[in-house]
Amino acid sequence: MILKKYLKGLKFVAVFALAALSSYLLLSLLFSKAFAAIAAYSSQFILSLLGVSSSISFAENPHLISPLFDAELVNLCWGLVEMAVVTGLVLASDDRKIFDRAWGALLGIISVLFFNALRIAVTLKLFNPVEPFASAIAHDLLFRISLVLVIVGYYAFWYVFLTAKFMKNKAVV
Repeated sequence: MILKKYLKGLKFVAVFALAALSSYLLLSLLFSKAFAAIAAYSSQFILSLLGVSSSISFAENPHLISPLFDAELVNLCWGLVEMAVVTGLVLASDDRKIFDRAWGALLGIISVLFFNALRIAVTLKLFNPVEPFASAIAHDLLFRISLVLVIVGYYAFWYVFLTAKFMKNKAVV
């Protein structure tokens, strides 16, 4: 019985690692420019709601620009790692229907895009060129907090609430 649980856990980790790595490669190769642009435009929109005027410049990566900052949005900013981790977690949850996992992965990617745009906008709103060290700490802190909250929060929400109907008649051990 105990061995069976360990094997199930090892299977989850193996499927998670394979799915997360595959997602990372697929998303970075096929969608990085599109997701970076989505992050730039949605962050700019949220910044405008916060009263910060900015423009977008596209070079290798998009830049959000204002008189106070020039922020380059790289893969970590728009959430490539979070997307891969959320996708891996959702797809590895083999006690859920494959349809629920596919939709869960897609909704997870959308959630990551939204929350990272919000984090980017708040970070840039807090940016103070007079105190770059404090701004860097705020950026790092918000990044790390959002990294954990978005991944764990989305997965828990998806697992407990979005797929709960499937689990009503099935005991989870």
